[in-house]
Amino acid sequence: FLMGRLTAYALVLSRKDPLIQVTVSVIGAYMTFIVAEHYLHVSGVIAVMLAGITLGRHTSWRISAPQRAFFKQFWGYSAFLANSLVFLLVGLSSVELFARMRVFETGELGLAIMLAIIAAVLARALAVFSFVPALNRFLPDGPIGWRFQVVMSWGGLRGAVALALVLSLDQGFVDRDLILAMTLGVVLFTILVSGGTMGPLIHRLRLDTPGLIDQWSGAEAAFLASRSAADALADLDEKEPFRITVLQGARRRFREKLEQAEFTLAQTWAALRASPKLARRSLWSQAVALEQNGYHHLFEIGVISEEAFEKLQLLVDLKQEAVRLERLPPPVAAHEPLTTGWKAKMRSNFPARQPGTEELFQDVIEEGLSDMVLNQRRRQELKIGYEYEFAMFEVAAGVAEQIAQLAEQHALDEVVAAGCVGAYQALREQSLRRLMTAAADEPALVEQLQALILRRHALSAANNMLDEFVARGLISEDVAAQTRSSLE
Repeated sequence: FLMGRLTAYALVLSRKDPLIQVTVSVIGAYMTFIVAEHYLHVSGVIAVMLAGITLGRHTSWRISAPQRAFFKQFWGYSAFLANSLVFLLVGLSSVELFARMRVFETGELGLAIMLAIIAAVLARALAVFSFVPALNRFLPDGPIGWRFQVVMSWGGLRGAVALALVLSLDQGFVDRDLILAMTLGVVLFTILVSGGTMGPLIHRLRLDTPGLIDQWSGAEAAFLASRSAADALADLDEKEPFRITVLQGARRRFREKLEQAEFTLAQTWAALRASPKLARRSLWSQAVALEQNGYHHLFEIGVISEEAFEKLQLLVDLKQEAVRLERLPPPVAAHEPLTTGWKAKMRSNFPARQPGTEELFQDVIEEGLSDMVLNQRRRQELKIGYEYEFAMFEVAAGVAEQIAQLAEQHALDEVVAAGCVGAYQALREQSLRRLMTAAADEPALVEQLQALILRRHALSAANNMLDEFVARGLISEDVAAQTRSSLE
């Protein structure tokens, strides 16, 4: 946990250079492993895993989308390279291994590998079919069906981790060669047999058929993509270098794709209208997704801080989980008022019934020492809370409007849509009241916060325009940087 937090802090400091960030993450992983294995004498693999979870929790909202993509590509390739090296080492070791093991000629090695495979498959099945039914009693979103249990049992793939553990054994370990051969046999069986038959097994169990909500999501995505493609071709002029017949053929093909996607989408909406429960869930799923996108946009353009975005992201995660569990409407977390009145707060902190207490408090107020009383921490809390409420006020109105238009467009039951739309309208009104209360309690500080938010809005629009000019080649990067500095 500590190494994960330290690595996260280092990543934030180096946010402007993705190469340095990747280097920091690599150093953090190796340092965690070394400290755990050689100094704390605990599992380095588990320590690295926990550090990675902590790192992801504290940095997912602090780095931009391109940086996250760069991280994913780097560590994806690193994982591929590590797996390849492990199997290469096993291959090199196997040649010498089979040459040393004379029992291979008598078939005893093959029998040992077969027994290891059977034991691994049976142990996996015993673990799944014994513990999952017991856990089903405590799962809030329903039991895990037998079909999924079959997939869990047959899909117990063993790979690089098992081989790495065996290779880490000392050369003098008893029966090390036999253990290595048995492990290699189990790994090859699970990869070639279990992995190769997983697709047919899932199809046989009919687990690859998407539900109605997933069908609706796919149809919506296909329709929007096809419409964008058709519109792009429609905007092209029938001029050189495109021949008219080629252009018209491309337009016709994508119009057909658009018509097919529109027909599929209409069918899914008809099925949703026939099931008010699923329609209600789909609307809430769309609403929460729109809410999340709205918060992320405000964070990307710099209107809200990292701390406020972290709280909003946690709220969205809770809503998504509630929608998944069909707990609708999702519960809204209760929050304390943005300001409770710093004067009353400080009055309660003075020693009660002490001589001169009230006079001292009045002197503080009369002498205008509010900046001393209202400490920096309280200012920071109010700033984060104000950004938090402003983001909900800004986003809730747009979500309510889009959900209402979506329900009207597809002729959904008004009762089904009213709950979702009304919840976001109420959220907007609640946030507005809290913002107005904060402005009444701390007018000077709120005025500064409002000026800061407006400045961020303006700078975001200016930066977007400068980025567009740079992309079009109208100005250079140096000119854009100078302009940004002058605006700030």
